[in-house]
Amino acid sequence: MEAGVRQLMDGMGGTLITAIVTLVVGGPVAYVIGLAQSRRQRLEERRAEVIAELFRHVYVLQDAFFHWSYLNREGANSRQVVADRHAEQGKAAIKSLNDLKLYFYSNKPWLFPSTSARVKEFIELAESIVNSFPPDLKDIDFLQTEDGRRAAARMTVKLPGLMDGLIQEFQTILYPPPWYDRPLRALEWLQKRTRRDGSQE
Repeated sequence: MEAGVRQLMDGMGGTLITAIVTLVVGGPVAYVIGLAQSRRQRLEERRAEVIAELFRHVYVLQDAFFHWSYLNREGANSRQVVADRHAEQGKAAIKSLNDLKLYFYSNKPWLFPSTSARVKEFIELAESIVNSFPPDLKDIDFLQTEDGRRAAARMTVKLPGLMDGLIQEFQTILYPPPWYDRPLRALEWLQKRTRRDGSQE
């Protein structure tokens, strides 16, 4: 009987020691894992906020450039009115570009490098369009020239094309594919990037 009690106590003692060790070691480990998950969640939430605001700036820019790409003659009773309207649209487009640049560069650390590269490409295209216009924003004859028509086409076709790519980038970040689908998505992205880089050469 004593041997049975001793064996039972030995078994309970081993279980108790295991429980204490698990508690002592497992507590800090669980805390560290929980802290890392909390930090990751805050990072993802902040990144989502930045992307939402960044997309708003991109959309405002695209809309402003679209309106700047053509002359609004509706209701205008003189060439001066059309020129004044065109200048105001140009100022709005340039302001939207400056706002986008300020927001992007001040929040760039929150973005993935691939996202930053796409936004930078969008900004550089918008800057090149602005630089292609004459300094006098009231020069409405420019849009009738070959350079002017090319600038308008870049505003109405190329900018929206880049914006579509940005939307896909943002959606991939906000709604990542399941783990088992990621290698296939990565391969598709690499193939598209290779084709795009090849077409630019």
